[in-house]
Amino acid sequence: MPRLSLSFVALALLAPASCGYEEPNMPSQEALYDEPGRPNDFFLQGSGGHVVHATIGEGTAIGPVVNVGLYAEDDGKALRGLVLGKTLSASVRGAEVEGLWGAEPLRLRVTRVEKRQHVEGLLRGRITDLWIGSEALTGTVGLCGFDLARRGHIYEGSLRCGGSMELVSVRIPETFAGWGETASAVMVAMLLTG
Repeated sequence: MPRLSLSFVALALLAPASCGYEEPNMPSQEALYDEPGRPNDFFLQGSGGHVVHATIGEGTAIGPVVNVGLYAEDDGKALRGLVLGKTLSASVRGAEVEGLWGAEPLRLRVTRVEKRQHVEGLLRGRITDLWIGSEALTGTVGLCGFDLARRGHIYEGSLRCGGSMELVSVRIPETFAGWGETASAVMVAMLLTG
């Protein structure tokens, strides 16, 4: 028996040194759930589970499925990179963008009507007729129709593609303003096809 009690004494002496309790270094609930939004991020999030996300900088759009740059050319600008897994190579001249997205033609014109931008033409070889305004985002991009109203910094509403409908949220960051009206509106239209 003396051996046993001596073992317990030895363990009792070692326990405080090796089993000390430390307060975990965890963020507060406020930091976890009330984190401010990232103002330079574009996102499209649908109730069906699909998400498109990109951080928009000065002439760059970078995200999991987006890596595009806006480059200066002698007679305008160019959009080059990858969008939704397809190579983009398009010229931006005034109010028009023309080029290829993957193997499909891209030919869009952007005009301003009152306080809204109107994007019309061909995107991925399909008719596009999209309106982007401070109060709403409506119209068609290819086979999909948008009917979104702005609530704060986010557009919310319905997206109909073919016979299916889902609820979506879209955020268009103010950093797109540095791209110019034409390039930014065309990039928004492309990202909406995701």
